[in-house]
Amino acid sequence: MDHEGKISATLDARQPFRVEIDYEIFREMSFAWLGFALSTLTGVDVLAAADGDADHYVTALRLPGRYTSVCQIPGGLFNAGKYALSAYAAKTVAGADPEIFVFLDYVLAFEIEHPAGVGSHMPTQRLGILSPKLHWEVKPNGVAVS
Repeated sequence: MDHEGKISATLDARQPFRVEIDYEIFREMSFAWLGFALSTLTGVDVLAAADGDADHYVTALRLPGRYTSVCQIPGGLFNAGKYALSAYAAKTVAGADPEIFVFLDYVLAFEIEHPAGVGSHMPTQRLGILSPKLHWEVKPNGVAVS
């Protein structure tokens, strides 16, 4: 969803957006989590996140029912480009690899436009997948150039 809460296939790189995943749990379980991965359409992994990243969600008992997990992605992070989202649900058991219940590869694609963000004044698009606005400080070093 875009920064206005509307479903959109095109997002403004300057604005935050969110990933919302609706799902249903059929039996009581703990240490379960839902996540997603973002990648470029050429298959380069960009990031992965899970609602279990917040410790209180991964250890909480999830009762049968319908849920929506929402993740907020900050604006000004991504470079312009086309991306794909994969979603998964899993359970973590101490000392073992996660048990993956479902993995939906490339469930949707979207485009991020960079109309007036970081580096947009340059004649070509910045390299890389991310394009955050970083803090810079320029200080004179006391050496005059003639």
